[in-house]
Amino acid sequence: MAEQIVKQIHYLEDSNDEAFLSELLLENQKVAVHLNHHSNFDQLKKAIAEAGESELMLILVDLNMPVVRGTEVISKTLEQNARDNILIGICSGSEDPADKRNASESGAHFFVNKPLDLRSLGDVCEACEVLKMRQSETGETTIVWAT
Repeated sequence: MAEQIVKQIHYLEDSNDEAFLSELLLENQKVAVHLNHHSNFDQLKKAIAEAGESELMLILVDLNMPVVRGTEVISKTLEQNARDNILIGICSGSEDPADKRNASESGAHFFVNKPLDLRSLGDVCEACEVLKMRQSETGETTIVWAT
């Protein structure tokens, strides 16, 4: 089984402040990943189209987007892009079991709590068997995808 390092995470989040906070947390926690912030669904769709069939895509979607609910983003994305190189799930501040159930019903691969940080990425890896976290001797953390 081959392994690839996840170099970027696509983050659909309408709040620039939330995305900025997540970038700072990941940087301060030495997580070696680029956070590619998309503020609307159209930007995310464009990134998926540009990635093509071979690029691995880890996508986190805010549950409460203003125009399209996060669960709708997930069902539409998976419907239009049924491929093994996309892992997509919800990132939310909600603890409501109904939100977690709706995420699962939409096809989400995971549901994790905000803020997006080392802990939430660990939860993503726990939910997705193909993802593992590795820490180097220097304390830098990478996410590895087994293909």
